Amino acid sequence: MGPQVAFIDANVIFSKTLRDWICLLRLETGGHLFVLHTSEEALTEAAYKLRKKMPDAPGDSIRSIIEHVRNAVDDIVVSFPSGASFPGADKDDRYIHAAAKASGADYLLTQDAGFAGIDPDLLPYEVITPDLFFALVAANNPAATDRVIRRQLKYFDSKPDVKGLSEALMDAKCEIFAESVKRHLERMAHGQSTAGLSQQVLKECSGQVGCN
Repeated sequence: MGPQVAFIDANVIFSKTLRDWICLLRLETGGHLFVLHTSEEALTEAAYKLRKKMPDAPGDSIRSIIEHVRNAVDDIVVSFPSGASFPGADKDDRYIHAAAKASGADYLLTQDAGFAGIDPDLLPYEVITPDLFFALVAANNPAATDRVIRRQLKYFDSKPDVKGLSEALMDAKCEIFAESVKRHLERMAHGQSTAGLSQQVLKECSGQVGCN
C-alpha cells in the first residue's frame, strides 16, 4: 500500500504554524507515510488572505511563502471537471472539494467547519483537522516528529519574542497535537524514547474536543 494522499486547504496554507508543521512533517517522513497535494486556487486564496493580513509586507514576502509551499507539496491540481456535485451547504467550498476529488485525496486537511458538517459517506475522502492528522503522523512516526520538533526549536530559540511550540499549536487549534509535542519535548529533554506517546495522547483525547 502506497502513501496516503493529503490535500491541504487554503486555511492550512494561510496559517504559519499549520503550514510549517505539515511541510516539515512531509519532509521528515520522506513521502513514505503521506504525500501532499493542493491546488492553484487554494494557493491563490491563501496568498490573498495573507496579503490582507499583512498589507504592508514587502512585495516578495507573500510570493516567497507560496513558493515554499509549492516546493513542499508533491502535486498541485491546476484544473478539474466543472459541475461536480457537492453535498455541502457552502458553495465557496465547491472548488476545494472538486480539486481534492480530482487529486485522488484520501484526506482533506482543513479547519473549515462546513466540511465537518457533511455526511462523510457522501465524500470520496476523509475530512480531517490538522490537529488530528499531525497527531496520527506522530503516532506512526515519532522519530520524524522529533526531528521536526528539533527544527522548530531552532526557529523558536532564535525568536525569543514569539510563543513556544506548544502554545503556538494551541493558538492554531491543535490542542491534541500540542499535548503530544509537550510530552515529546519532556522525553527528549531527558534523552528518552518518544515511542508510543502520541498513541497515548490520542487514546486519552478520544471523544473529547481538545485534550486538556
